[in-house]
Amino acid sequence: MGKRQKPEKNDLEYQIAFGKKIKEIREGRGWSQIDLAAHSSISESQISSIENGHGSPRLHTIKALAVALGKNPMELFDFNFELKLNTNFTPKVRKGKKLGTTHHIKKLVDENFFKTPKSVKDVVEQCKKKFNINLPSADTSGALLLLVAANVLRKVSSASGKNSYQNYKLVR
Repeated sequence: MGKRQKPEKNDLEYQIAFGKKIKEIREGRGWSQIDLAAHSSISESQISSIENGHGSPRLHTIKALAVALGKNPMELFDFNFELKLNTNFTPKVRKGKKLGTTHHIKKLVDENFFKTPKSVKDVVEQCKKKFNINLPSADTSGALLLLVAANVLRKVSSASGKNSYQNYKLVR
């Protein structure tokens, strides 16, 4: 496990809101921090730290608190706190990361390589020739099936009984 990072301001505010929720439930039971410590096997000092927003509990601690308080763990997170949620689900291309099999096959689709039916072997050979990469047949097969599912390619039967793939728009 790596070194813990210093929490950002928004993270600290979330910790404080979580701690207030724990305290609210505990006090609703008429318990002191000592009572919660006895029921949860969590130290009184750790409970104090969590309730005051100074501690960020681990998953097993959250579960122990929930069980002791007679709550489902997700109920401990039922507090008013506005999170800014991600709305951009476009994959980010990381610099230096190798492009995947599907990416290379899509390039071949864009270049009309699949104008006529192509076998997995044809695709592997074309990628070797065009992109200077060795794609495993299993990965190539999987990527071709993903493109079939996305209606980019269509699986067609060849005379030899092996599957071939052709551009979806060109198959009648």
